[in-house]
Parts: sequence; C-alpha cells; structure tokens
Amino acid sequence: MVQKKEEQSNIFLASYEGKFNEVKTLVEDNKKIINSKDEDERTPLHWAISGSKVDIAEYLIKAGADVDAEDEASWTPLMIAVSVGNMDIVKLLLEAECDVNAQNENGQTALHYAASKNRLEIAKELFKHDIQIDLIDKQKQTALHRASLKSNKAFVKLLVEHHININAKDAQGNTALHIACEEGCGDIAVYLIQEGANVEILNSEKQKPIELADKQVQAFIKDQTE
Repeated sequence: MVQKKEEQSNIFLASYEGKFNEVKTLVEDNKKIINSKDEDERTPLHWAISGSKVDIAEYLIKAGADVDAEDEASWTPLMIAVSVGNMDIVKLLLEAECDVNAQNENGQTALHYAASKNRLEIAKELFKHDIQIDLIDKQKQTALHRASLKSNKAFVKLLVEHHININAKDAQGNTALHIACEEGCGDIAVYLIQEGANVEILNSEKQKPIELADKQVQAFIKDQTE
C-alpha cells in the first residue's frame, strides 16, 4: 500500500515536471495509475497540463487518460489547458473528443476562461467544435460578460460574430453593455450598441447601461452612436 501511494505521488510530480521516461515507466508498471487522483482529485493529466508538458499530456491521452476527469473543483483538463494558454494541448484534448461544454463548480466553462484570459486563438479552436456559447456560470454570466469585464474587445467581437446573446443579464441584472460602461470601456460599449445591444435594459438597481459610465465615457459613447 505504501509503495502504491509513493508511485501515485511520483507520477503527479513527474507529470508536472516533465519527466517523460519516469511517467512512462510508472504507467507501464501499473496501467491503473494513469487515472489515479491526488488529495485534490487531480490526475496525472491535470498535472501535466498545469506544467504545460505537451509530450506527457499526449502520451497520457494516448495511453487512456480520462480527458474529462474532474478535480475537486470540477476543473477538467481542457479548462486548465485553456487557462494556461497551451494551444497544442487544447488541440490534443479536442481531438480526443473531450467535453468542450463541461462546467466546473462555479459553472464556468473553457470558453469562460478563454474570455477571462483573452485566449483569442484558442477560442477560435473551441468554436470548431459543438460549443454551447450561451452557457452561464453561477453568477449568470456568459463568456461575453467576462470578455467585457476584462476589456477584451477582440474577444467580445468574436463572441458577437458567433451570435452570443448580446443582451443576457447576469445575477445583478447587468448585460455586457452595463459592464463595459462601468469598466470605462467606451469602444466596447459603442461596438455592442452598434451590434444591437439594448441601451434601455435596467439592471437590479434600475440603472441603464450608460448610467454606469463616467461623464467622459458617456460623452464618447453618445458622440459615436448618435
């Protein structure tokens, strides 16, 4: 039993640090170890991806690693790959038919993390698959809310071009336009309005989007849209 625990501990560290030969030897000695989990419910694949070790991730996937394994916070390998920004691993997981729409304990998807981290090229790769663009997290935010909050205009544009619900409201009743105005992102606000965002929607505080902007941003928006 002690030896088994040591082997598991070794494969997590070896996967993260990129020790390919050690990982390969451990898997060949005990096939079941490939989907073993540590105290945080993370598998060797989770750790390989956290360390951006493409060769080990590829080996583990081909050897039968569960590409949809969830850790204790329900993070999947794809979420980690998107978060760290490793396109090669994202492609490996998608080719292995991972669940592109999986949600973690906060309701967030790989697309939410792509939006938060401004992983534009990775998002384009995600859109090649059967992605559900309007999924919401526990705050009722879509990826568009996240992209607006992070002032990622190119990402906002990508989502709108893929027909995300531009007027979706989060738990506070805010749309992406509310958030753009509040964050002082006048260019994003103007773009959203030009693409059909409703300027009259009230949030939970009975505020219209433009009322959340400071005077300078309000003037800019009015100048560009009237």
